[in-house]
Amino acid sequence: MSVSKTVNLRGLTWDHPRASDGLLAETRRFNSMDINVSVEWDVHSLRGFEATPIAETAAEYDLIILDHPFMGDAAKDRILVDLHSHLEPDSLDGLRTSYVGLSFESYEYDGGLWALPVDAASQAAVYRSDLMDGPVPKNFAEVTELGRRGGLGMSLANPHAFMAYLGIAASLGADISGTSERLIPEDVALQTLSILREWVRYVPEAAFDWSSIGLLEAMATSGTVSYCPMVFSFNSYAQTPKPGRMRLTYCNIPAQSEKMGCQRPVLGGTGLAVSASSRNIAAAVNVALHFVGQDAQTRMASDGGQPAHRSVWSPSAPPTLNGTFFVDCAPAQKAAVLRPRWPNYIELQNKAGQLLNDDLSVQSRPLRQTIEDIEAILQSVRI
Repeated sequence: MSVSKTVNLRGLTWDHPRASDGLLAETRRFNSMDINVSVEWDVHSLRGFEATPIAETAAEYDLIILDHPFMGDAAKDRILVDLHSHLEPDSLDGLRTSYVGLSFESYEYDGGLWALPVDAASQAAVYRSDLMDGPVPKNFAEVTELGRRGGLGMSLANPHAFMAYLGIAASLGADISGTSERLIPEDVALQTLSILREWVRYVPEAAFDWSSIGLLEAMATSGTVSYCPMVFSFNSYAQTPKPGRMRLTYCNIPAQSEKMGCQRPVLGGTGLAVSASSRNIAAAVNVALHFVGQDAQTRMASDGGQPAHRSVWSPSAPPTLNGTFFVDCAPAQKAAVLRPRWPNYIELQNKAGQLLNDDLSVQSRPLRQTIEDIEAILQSVRI
């Protein structure tokens, strides 16, 4: 006679092998081991993941996988569980040092801890080794030179043009956390947009419609693009490819110059949060702790996931399906910096992303007008 589950938890993740392969494999293990709790996951698109207000999903799900820029909204409206109140100090201290780079810190905001790192990513450079006719660019000037020769690609769909803007500005020394009156100092912003416009002159027209996944798909399936200077990393493209596809190799983003070697990519990754509207908060917290634990994270990596636990990113970690992905991306992951996280930030990300997508496709407006329009958006949405 089978024993029925007493608690059924619903979770929401996003629709890509990076997000689902390791997570669903570990969920099957968990559901087979625990007779008191079961977990079922729904999925939504990458664009839904990037843009859907967290309040729209928190009412429907017990567990939510989301990005750290939503933390301000979560803290303001208290729509997620503050995990500080459910974890002992010793447990918190152990978790704080368990994840790569700023993965853990990215989910702390306004005195609360609103999610736990379940996946880690950042901007990285990526290339097709079979198409490169020279060394991989190490600085901005070498990216431009490769563009002139052909083979440069970028991800410029909304909001990814804005992510490139932030990544270049950060590597020029700007604080992109959104805690100052301006998002980017004027002199750095002018330099950033000038560099971005120069690179974009050499990319395919299709780049304006490419998300991170679109760019990586184009690189893996055609010979149009050999190199991209910054795109959010997806481990599945470093795995052994299927017929008709090629393996991609990741490395650190380029620096400003040989003498100024600052490389500060934008942090990505996802956290696992518990909805404050869940009827089974204690069970959901325990499930979240299971999925972010070292054993589960190691298994998820083996099954094609992209976990955040620092042990997975160590050179001595057990081999996975992902080839050299973790070692190749570790420098960028450890150096990655935070985007703004205050309430309403997503509105800035969406509006500035569309503004830059339009600006870069035409390049007819004065540089200063575009950057001041971005700053005006910031002032209009910041609470």
